Amino acid sequence: MIFTASERKVPNTGACATRRSREVFAVGAVTFSGQVSRGQIVKVKIGEVEYSYTVQREQSFEQVVQGVVEVINAGAGDPLAFATPNVARAAIILTARVSGSEGNTVAISVTIEGDNAASLVAATSSATLQGGQDAAQIAPGTLVSLFGEGLSTGTAALRLTRWNCPQNWLASRFTSMAYGLRC
Repeated sequence: MIFTASERKVPNTGACATRRSREVFAVGAVTFSGQVSRGQIVKVKIGEVEYSYTVQREQSFEQVVQGVVEVINAGAGDPLAFATPNVARAAIILTARVSGSEGNTVAISVTIEGDNAASLVAATSSATLQGGQDAAQIAPGTLVSLFGEGLSTGTAALRLTRWNCPQNWLASRFTSMAYGLRC
């Protein structure tokens, strides 16, 4: 990321349009910290549905995260979001099942009850899933167009054949690809 004091050429909103866009989905997270112990009950609420997972024995955060994810995704799964484990961060990633800003309305919360409830801390990233309308978050394979003024001083064209790919210092040291043609 580069910060500059100069005039911005791309406006904050409406500057990015996607073509053949893969859909953008709202996401949120439930994170855990503290100490896991037997008898704790993790309750994750998505919309109006609450999911409970009880720690059966001394377990790691990885086992708790996996257990809660399995409860949320059991059967057909939650109708509003699906859960993905992020065991490296002791977190659950919740992704809306509907794309766009509608996914931003999915409420999420977490509570801990039972034995030693105070020793396990759980928190959500926000009260609802976020980012469903954010064009800055795009899926792999999405084509993007940027609109603004004075973004370049000219235009250039490149004939995409194997025999006339650019041969300069940088191109000779790295493999470059243009529309699937190896230069």
